[in-house]
Amino acid sequence: MSHSTGVVKFEDGQIFYFEYNGTSDVCLPFLYETYEELHANWRRRDWKLHKCELEPENVVIYSTYGGGFYWNGRACRKCMLLTHNLSLETFDYESAGMKDGRPEWSPFDWDKR
Repeated sequence: MSHSTGVVKFEDGQIFYFEYNGTSDVCLPFLYETYEELHANWRRRDWKLHKCELEPENVVIYSTYGGGFYWNGRACRKCMLLTHNLSLETFDYESAGMKDGRPEWSPFDWDKR
């Protein structure tokens, strides 16, 4: 399987990390506070989508997979879960604001192209 790192950015600028499965073009829903915590749990979490009963917030989701791309979604900081627009097959790219490349706010220096 082809996995890569992803990050979400909340409207207040806080960033969390997640794992992206490039084979299925889906974000694993679990968020981590640090890059190190993400990699300590790499490919170890259950694929089952956990539900958030709280009100998720708007985020920008960025995957480093391939040349990189980013789009709008929703996530919950309290549940530490991505909740909306996880699978590229389930939303309209245009309405989600899908863009190719690397956003300026990406915390990674190594993914500059």
